[in-house]
Amino acid sequence: MDVVPEINNFLRGSSVGLEEKIRMLVANNVKFHIRTTLTEINIEHFPVAVIWWAGLGVPAIHFESLSIMGRATQSDIKPASNTALHRNIKMAVEIAEKKDIALIHSSWMNLNDPGDYFCTSCKGKQFILLPDGKISSCFMVESDDNPIFEKFIVGKMKGCRIVFNKNV
Repeated sequence: MDVVPEINNFLRGSSVGLEEKIRMLVANNVKFHIRTTLTEINIEHFPVAVIWWAGLGVPAIHFESLSIMGRATQSDIKPASNTALHRNIKMAVEIAEKKDIALIHSSWMNLNDPGDYFCTSCKGKQFILLPDGKISSCFMVESDDNPIFEKFIVGKMKGCRIVFNKNV
């Protein structure tokens, strides 16, 4: 989710039902986190989004800076400047501490458990559900235009069921 609904609508197409779904996850004590990509378009809204998500009961926010790959290669979306990232991430950290909400970033994820892999998904600790229902084991591999896409697809959603490939 790309920060507040208005920005998410612009970048992703629709936020219809997201707040309701987040409240449902919280009410049912489901362990989850919000994943957001910071861009030049949404970086100034990140601190406000942390306040909004905390108010909804979101326990954790995983944020990353935009990497120019996937849909970003076919759009005008650009990474945020280092100055904007520093200023807004600093504010978001201060807000998160006050609101008791965890912030997650790939550079912080494995501090206590370093390994040979860059991300926790490659270590088998998480999966990424893609918009088309496929399940990837790496957040860097999220579309068919990635040359190694098939190697990272570990399953798919069928209705409300998750079906994993035999090699998982």
